[in-house]
Amino acid sequence: MQSLQSRLQHHQGRARCSQHNSRHSRRSLACLAAKQQSPPVYIGDKQTAGLLEWAKSIGIQLERLAPAEFGGLRGLAATAGIKADDILISVPRQRAITLAPKQKCPCPEFIDAGFWAGAPWFAKIGVLLLHEQQKGDASPLSTYIRSLPSAVDSPVTWSDQQLQLLQYPHLQQQVRATPPRRRARPPHRPRGTSPQAAWRPPSCPTHGAC
Repeated sequence: MQSLQSRLQHHQGRARCSQHNSRHSRRSLACLAAKQQSPPVYIGDKQTAGLLEWAKSIGIQLERLAPAEFGGLRGLAATAGIKADDILISVPRQRAITLAPKQKCPCPEFIDAGFWAGAPWFAKIGVLLLHEQQKGDASPLSTYIRSLPSAVDSPVTWSDQQLQLLQYPHLQQQVRATPPRRRARPPHRPRGTSPQAAWRPPSCPTHGAC
């Protein structure tokens, strides 16, 4: 009996030691990741300041966060200590672009309903953004829309020669499997015309949405 108790105590001790080492390893990895991450460089240009003022005016709350860059990557960085259960950002639902599961096309006059039904979620979000862009200043999100990049580089728009330079067969195969119409670039916009006037999606359901 004493021998059995000794063995049980020995195994319990090893289990506690293993749990301690596991927690220590996780803390060490978290510390290492924090040390390797580039320190935030807060963004304070006029356009960003205007965007933040607009966000506050419509009820968006983000007191502990501010736009920043991390080694060239744009995001949000903490400006004050954050505790458990603190609300980092709050956006009024009526001011957010949302997508419910199995949601019907909310803008059939803008995009083909058949394309919407078969599109992945990220393409639908793109459609909603483009729909708001088409409204111009009439959109309640016009300030936010104007702050978005005018172009985003992606392998789906690259030529076959550029894809070869990746030397990554799996990604090359995935891109080439994308339907050609989704890989097409948006049509050239004549000088002096607005994006809303030059881009008319109903004639080409997938143009610009991917």
